Amino acid sequence: MEVPLKPVALPEIPIEAGVVFRMYLVLDLMTGINYAILYFDLPAGGVEIDPEVMLPAIMASMGRRFDRTEMRDSVIAVDSVQGIEITATDEEGKIERMRILIRGARAYMFLAGYAPNSPDMEDVDRFMESIHFIPFPEQNWQTFTSETGACRIEFPGEPRQITSSSALDIDQTAIQIMHTFSAEDRADGTFYRLVYSDLPGCLPAE
Repeated sequence: MEVPLKPVALPEIPIEAGVVFRMYLVLDLMTGINYAILYFDLPAGGVEIDPEVMLPAIMASMGRRFDRTEMRDSVIAVDSVQGIEITATDEEGKIERMRILIRGARAYMFLAGYAPNSPDMEDVDRFMESIHFIPFPEQNWQTFTSETGACRIEFPGEPRQITSSSALDIDQTAIQIMHTFSAEDRADGTFYRLVYSDLPGCLPAE
């Protein structure tokens, strides 16, 4: 993307459950236009953001922040990455134009804030139209063997492992152990998962 000045990186902000938030700011004092590049990563565990779920949730959140009569939105795609573009007016009358895009396990927001009737709208257009994504390198698929799961499968890279447990009865005496292995094909953002559970021996076979 193109910005008029070198962006200032703010410190990373861990949110919760391994989610990390990052922000870069550009304040153009000559034009009064503020630019922001924001994104957050989900934790390493192969959790993919579903655009069809996330984007309506973002729209609902924006609807609470802005007066819907002062908000316009449209569905967009940048380099085949799904997203929405929103133009809204805040309580002080300042206009915010933003593009929100979902790619794999990362959500991006590109934002420009400016005064109404700004004579420098070409700068905002240039910023928005300059947004592009760097192609992911092709992954080398490799065979993964789970000794405990007694299975073998191919993944696009070394899978990440998450082990969790849950009770299957009220007394919490029957515990299920779930093993999840996941990897992302960074060439197209597709996630692959292997999941198996260790069930307690006391459960009847059905």
